[in-house]
Amino acid sequence: MVQTIRAFWAFELPEPVVEAVTQLQTELARIFPHLRWVNSANLHLTLHFLGDIHPSLVEKMLREFTPILQKTPAPFMSLGKIGAFPRWSEPRVIWLSLTGNHTILRKIYGDTAAAIGKLGIPVDAARPYTPHITLARINTKLKPNFSGFATMKDHPLPNLPGFYLGKLTLYASKLTPAGPIYTPLHSYHLK
Repeated sequence: MVQTIRAFWAFELPEPVVEAVTQLQTELARIFPHLRWVNSANLHLTLHFLGDIHPSLVEKMLREFTPILQKTPAPFMSLGKIGAFPRWSEPRVIWLSLTGNHTILRKIYGDTAAAIGKLGIPVDAARPYTPHITLARINTKLKPNFSGFATMKDHPLPNLPGFYLGKLTLYASKLTPAGPIYTPLHSYHLK
């Protein structure tokens, strides 16, 4: 029996962005220590979560993605604001939005979603694409008091110049008790 790969496509963040976001997480963790903060090595901007896929689909995806991404410019972005999924009154995920060239980012999303769909991999089209960097997750089984979480949205953000999302990577994800381990399988460098 062939093992599947738990996989996702994500933009790698430039090092100054990772450093700034990690500093933000450190500041917020002092106020909200009971959250599960994303390890700085795992910070990224997810494009598509694929779930468990057959390894043969990797090469097929690369053949579909190459003509799309060869001619696509890197989107220029900036850090946006802190948000929560599904809502501030009962958050499960704390995230940081991005502002900037959403036109290019949404085109990349749409074109690659169509390519993934042609391969028979389900794409979550029920929700609109919301580009974000996951900062932390909340274990709702612990029944936390949500009343103070919304104060996060007013926390000052790092003063960071805009940046290009120039590297799109296919990752394999292995879930472990210590947290997920992401292994890059293939990357595209956008211009």
